[in-house]
Amino acid sequence: MVAYKASAVAGFLKSPQANCRAALVYGPDAGLVAERAAALAQIFAKRGKGETEIVRLDDRDLAEDPARLEVEVNTVPMFAAQSVVRVAAGPRLDVQSLKALLATGFAHPLIVEAGNLRPDSGLRKLFEGHKSAAALPCYSNERSLASLIDAELGEAGLSIDRDARDYLMTRLGADQALSRSEVVKLALYVQGEGRISHDDIEAIVGDAAETALENFVYA
Repeated sequence: MVAYKASAVAGFLKSPQANCRAALVYGPDAGLVAERAAALAQIFAKRGKGETEIVRLDDRDLAEDPARLEVEVNTVPMFAAQSVVRVAAGPRLDVQSLKALLATGFAHPLIVEAGNLRPDSGLRKLFEGHKSAAALPCYSNERSLASLIDAELGEAGLSIDRDARDYLMTRLGADQALSRSEVVKLALYVQGEGRISHDDIEAIVGDAAETALENFVYA
């Protein structure tokens, strides 16, 4: 498949290619990676018939059993008709072994979640070059953050003026999942008021930049 640009990922998730059986979802925004991996898992699940089990794997699972990933993508689950396997990329996820797995007719869809990857990453090259796989970069920006705010507040029946929205964006961080939770919290706080003010934001939304600095200091 082709290498997707970050701006094209949302479109891919609305209508992924029918032959896509595996995907690499990667980028510096861990929350956005997790959200898109979850959305893709639901898309894969809807393709099958009957109940679908979502299997989550990470380095600890692969350390205990190096063949665990191959087993999960080829074994029919006990209490469902099919599985969708989500695995977090780590040192135990060997690119050569993964390449060999993708070359087989594995039974269940596979989603690999990773952090930021360089263009010469073996993992990226594998998914970008495979005919039935896709590499989906996840980078948040001001436009996507503004869209998130508008979507969540619109669903809650709330409005916000431009100055207040600009201030809200300064209080949110680079993690989309965390930003979404803050906007949802704000919507609940202002529920019934109709319009969000600067004071509402000041009262309920934490400063993500300060939180990130505190986490760094404590670490």
